[in-house]
Amino acid sequence: MELLERIYKRLLAHTDTDFYRYLYGKIDWSQPLIGIKGQRGVGKTTMMLQRIKTTDPKGEKSFYASLDNMWFANHTLLDLAEEMASRGVINLYLDEVHRLPGWERQIKNIYDSYPELHVVFTGSSLLVIDHSIGDLSRRVAMYNLPGLSFREFLLLERKTEVAPPISFT
Repeated sequence: MELLERIYKRLLAHTDTDFYRYLYGKIDWSQPLIGIKGQRGVGKTTMMLQRIKTTDPKGEKSFYASLDNMWFANHTLLDLAEEMASRGVINLYLDEVHRLPGWERQIKNIYDSYPELHVVFTGSSLLVIDHSIGDLSRRVAMYNLPGLSFREFLLLERKTEVAPPISFT
């Protein structure tokens, strides 16, 4: 557990909040269960860490873990949820859920057993996420994060904001 905590704190300390993807402002963060899917490298991890840094700067009421970490070879998501709930954590951010066998059942169990926890999870294997989400479909608010738009690219790389196109309808 100490290793997960050190990794979380290190990532949080190195997270930049100068640029937010457009989806950040569209997510209803008050939902108890949020899923964010998208290809590798589009910013899902950064978005979760930015959310923590923005709403819980010291990271005391939140916890981030990547499920491809070796810690999960001998522990379940329920082990993590129990530990975090006992510490007073209320926001659990789970990255790369598709890497953990049985993740959908474990997240459903967390949702059912820990009503005080808000869970945000990400996955980059779109086929696995779409196929596995069936049991969670009524519970999860699902969002898709595509690659950067040209407008976002200009804002990120050139700090140039381009006005949205004019609509004549």
